[in-house]
Order: sequence, then structure tokens, then C-alpha cells
Amino acid sequence: TVDWVSLQKELVDLVGRTCTLNSGSDPNNKQPTTVDEWAERILSFGKTTTGNTDEKYLGIPLIPSAAKADRKAWHDVVRSSPLSANLSTDTYKEESKDDSTSDVYEIRLWHKDFEKEMP
Repeated sequence: TVDWVSLQKELVDLVGRTCTLNSGSDPNNKQPTTVDEWAERILSFGKTTTGNTDEKYLGIPLIPSAAKADRKAWHDVVRSSPLSANLSTDTYKEESKDDSTSDVYEIRLWHKDFEKEMP
């Protein structure tokens, strides 16, 4: 059986350590505002067996200081969990909008139905 509770705790911890949470100030930003919401969102997305063309992947914004090890942790957690049945992961590096040297990364959880569209 799948221990979704433990996986959710692991996701809450990972989100808390590595993610930029939505402040809620922009009404157009529909991303979760708490670690618990993120964990639930990831689990519900990962449990969906059929992909949705409106949402081919779930992009999770990382804090600018997220280390390479933090990015690796995301891939490891997804690959070693039941989420790997429906999801693949990649890392997307956003181009800096200003001259800052810190790169902003996003972990993308791709639904397997759209794996061939991954860069």
C-alpha cells in the first residue's frame, strides 16, 4: 500500500525548505500560498492518471538560494515515490529579469502523457 501521509510530510518539508510561496497579493497567481496547499496540489496532480492538456506540468518555483542538492532532492523524492507512476521531473532555469547573478529555478513535474514534450 502507498503511504501517502508520509509522502505528504516529505513534500511539506521539501516545499518548506526550497520553495518560493505565493504571497497571495496577485489575484492572477493561482499558485498555493502555504506548504500544505502545495503538498496537496502535488499529490492530487501526481495521482491523476490521465493528463490534462491545460496543465501538462506543474511548475514549482524554488527560492533563489536553492542549491543544486535541493533541486536533486525534488527529483529523488518524485522518482522514489508512487508519484513516479504518472510524473517525470525536469528543472527549468528562468532567465534573470534583471542583472542579478542568482538564477531562479523551477522544478517541473510533467505528466507522463506529455513526457514527449519535455525539453
